[in-house]
Amino acid sequence: MSLTAPRTLVTALAVAGIILTFGTETLGAPVVSHGQSNTADRNSIPRSSTAVQPTQRETGIIVDKSQTSDFSGVTAPIKVYQKAFSSVRSVGCQFDPSCSEYARQAIRRHGLLLGSALAADRLNRCNGGAPKLYRRTPSGRLLDPVPGTGDDRCNTRTVPSRLLPEVHLAKPRHICRYDTLTGQRLDTLWFAFELMEEADYFRAVTEFKRAASLSDDLPASAMAQFYAGECRFGLGDWRAAIREYARTVERYPNTTWAGHAAFMAGVAYYNLGSHSACRREMDAFIYGTSTGELSDEALFITGLSHLEEGQWRSGSEVFGRAGSLLANKPSPYRFDWLAQESLQGEDLPGRSGLLASVLSIVLPGAGQMYSGRVVDGFRALTVNGLLVFSTYKLVEDEHYAGAYLLSGLTVPFYVGNIIGAHRAATDYNIKQRWKFIDSLACETEEAAIESRVPSQP
Repeated sequence: MSLTAPRTLVTALAVAGIILTFGTETLGAPVVSHGQSNTADRNSIPRSSTAVQPTQRETGIIVDKSQTSDFSGVTAPIKVYQKAFSSVRSVGCQFDPSCSEYARQAIRRHGLLLGSALAADRLNRCNGGAPKLYRRTPSGRLLDPVPGTGDDRCNTRTVPSRLLPEVHLAKPRHICRYDTLTGQRLDTLWFAFELMEEADYFRAVTEFKRAASLSDDLPASAMAQFYAGECRFGLGDWRAAIREYARTVERYPNTTWAGHAAFMAGVAYYNLGSHSACRREMDAFIYGTSTGELSDEALFITGLSHLEEGQWRSGSEVFGRAGSLLANKPSPYRFDWLAQESLQGEDLPGRSGLLASVLSIVLPGAGQMYSGRVVDGFRALTVNGLLVFSTYKLVEDEHYAGAYLLSGLTVPFYVGNIIGAHRAATDYNIKQRWKFIDSLACETEEAAIESRVPSQP
């Protein structure tokens, strides 16, 4: 009896094992709902702001369909799987979007070749070690959008709430149902504040804009327009918040609310990851609309925005300039100390994306292990080894048709392994930078708290 049949059987079993291992969307730990609270971890820099609405409203990202290709024929099997099998599972994928949806979006966005490689890399990363490496969405799933969709939440962080003004998402202390000057009833504005306090930001936006247009009192209109931006901010829709803040500055330029709006626009740009725009808005606030209030926070955020981009010397210069400007003014921020310590960011440990890619070309999974992702690296090595071995056996047994078909899996997983290695190195460097920035911010916060505590006699 020829050895061809046993070898073919071994090959088939190996490939079936791969499909069974990666075809499921339950590789990681079961998804635990964390609720929809938009206040969890608001004081932590690494956490992104959480919206209270699911799906598209949750992300604030609208995919430009003009930039996607029509691969409906290729992605049709994925849709069949989602409708026939994925929807009936008791436990869903731990990622958002799910692995099948990620594959569909990746193929539509990047084409069949690159999209398949990205999907293979995602399948390799969907394992029990993933919860330690990715952020969670409000629904409790792990955030991992397809590259190129415009969703940059993985690589952006929010300004800590302790740096935001007292009026942020809070009813002003002096607000009442009647305007003290004109006697005008402010029922619409009052109702909008009640909605905002209940975190019903969508309806509150409409009521604030209505109050801004109906009120004859300039300060009340300016306040209403500003809080329309605040509600957009509370939803995590940074772009819409920036538009509302811009209207406040444009329509009510000489009011206190215009200054608050300019500051919060810079914060929204920071949260969006547009750090150059953040610095532009903060400079305009400091040297334009600011009356001295929040100037320390604006300078601190400007310096942080440089550090977020790895511009250590530029950040040091900003902190040094802030120390000079505020030399005669008591400040809770240790700007002179920050100017010196931020330069240590140049010596942070890092991983080379090029070296990681080369390592994974030579030995699949080696680049991931080099970047600290041992589980991902081991899985990449195992899967690619099985696929290459199976393809080789099919060729050796002269089953060229089967080898050709199997290469449709082998090539995407091999290329995805290289892409994943480069991504792992990039993520390693980003997390090292964030860890360093967090340590600076933490020590600065402790000094600020100590400065507020009255000295004991």
